[in-house]
Amino acid sequence: MEKFTSLLNALAGLAWPAIVFYAFYTLRDDLKKLIGRLRKGKILGQEIELDEQLLQIETTIESMKIVAPAPPNEPAPSQAQGQSERERILAEANVSSLAAFLRVSSILESTVNQFLARSGWHRGKRHLSLKEGFAHLPSEWLGTGIRISVEQFTLLRNRIVHENQTVTDEEIRRAIDIGLELLELVKSYPIEENRVRDLVDIYADADAKKAVQDLKGIRLDTKHPQMPDAIRIFPTTKTWYRPGQLVSWDWNMSLVVGEMYYRDPDDGIVKQAWGGSAEFIGYPLEEN
Repeated sequence: MEKFTSLLNALAGLAWPAIVFYAFYTLRDDLKKLIGRLRKGKILGQEIELDEQLLQIETTIESMKIVAPAPPNEPAPSQAQGQSERERILAEANVSSLAAFLRVSSILESTVNQFLARSGWHRGKRHLSLKEGFAHLPSEWLGTGIRISVEQFTLLRNRIVHENQTVTDEEIRRAIDIGLELLELVKSYPIEENRVRDLVDIYADADAKKAVQDLKGIRLDTKHPQMPDAIRIFPTTKTWYRPGQLVSWDWNMSLVVGEMYYRDPDDGIVKQAWGGSAEFIGYPLEEN
């Protein structure tokens, strides 16, 4: 009997946090209303103002709202896959506007950085903040309205991240809308895509008899929305490239290679690789 009593006491000790969590989660809306009334109010004619502990309780309730399970009418995974990026983010905003904002903010920053890397406008920097990233875009692409939108989004993001308790749901949704507009704007720009086709041996002579050591030719499949597809070749000392990799537009200007030749794997013919070229050192990019 004594062992049974000890077991019950142990179970009770384990169960009480779950009970408290359930009570907080179930009554979170009522508690928030009550806290709103109690933070500043009167009891028996005396004005009161609660301390930071009450604010911590409200924060706990709000965090429960963010991580709460999705409602039954949330799209099933198969449905979500068929939605556009905008539709998925807006659907997520109906569950948690904060989570949707964090997602669109992350996607936007990643997209801008990839855009700059693919174009070479990143000036060798692998990661730029959103504001820095837009500043690197051609000035003729950025009208006053776009600059204002970037500024508004940045200010709202700073407030949401650093002053979460003072930001309204309406402000978060406004930031989501601005972020989606900027994302669609960046994706609408025609930008070149370069993917690794293969690495080939390089020769110093047109007969392909004098192989050049420690140097390869990287062939790139180049696609541009407004130009015909092309295959280009450049010198590189990097040997870790793999076919199909999406790469940035980066160069090592301290290594310039003169006229060289290669044997085209597609038809077996020896061709001039380049008349003179700096070393290509583009790095692999994540697919967006």
